[in-house]
Amino acid sequence: RARAPPLRASSPLPAAAEKSDKGPDGKLTKEAMKALADGIPASSEELFALSVDWDAVHASGAVGSRIKDWVSGKFSEYLGEEDETMTAFVQQKLEERSGPRGIIEELKLVLEDDADVFVAKLWRMIVFEARRHNAEQ
Repeated sequence: RARAPPLRASSPLPAAAEKSDKGPDGKLTKEAMKALADGIPASSEELFALSVDWDAVHASGAVGSRIKDWVSGKFSEYLGEEDETMTAFVQQKLEERSGPRGIIEELKLVLEDDADVFVAKLWRMIVFEARRHNAEQ
């Protein structure tokens, strides 16, 4: 009876066959998105110092969808009701590529002390969406 050849240690997979950060649909996996988010600074000072790839932000379509929905929800939370005018105001500021400190100053009239936290969270989303868009290209 013939014996099967001895098993050899397999060679490492070529780089192309390694686990990808993208799923079959070309979108980032949850693990890859978490890694992207973890790479964004938590402190406002560091976060606001980052350069934003506005072309990627706008190309992703996030300002008109995910970010708009988040902003609308936050205004409902802070003000007790939806405020389409404030949501549109923030969207306009993002379309104009305004800086975070200017947005904070303008929102302090409505959100008072919550403006700093609101814009820091908003800015994390903007940076994340730009990085995600670039990673998926």
